[in-house]
Amino acid sequence: MLGYEQVITYRRGTAVLKASHLQEEQSLRH
Repeated sequence: MLGYEQVITYRRGTAVLKASHLQEEQSLRH
C-alpha cells in the first residue's frame, strides 16, 4: 500500500521526467 509521501514523490518524479523530456524536445528543435 502506497503512503501519501510515496505518492507525492512518485508524482514529483514523473513531473521531473516529463519536464526533462520536454527540454530534450526543445533542444532538438533548435
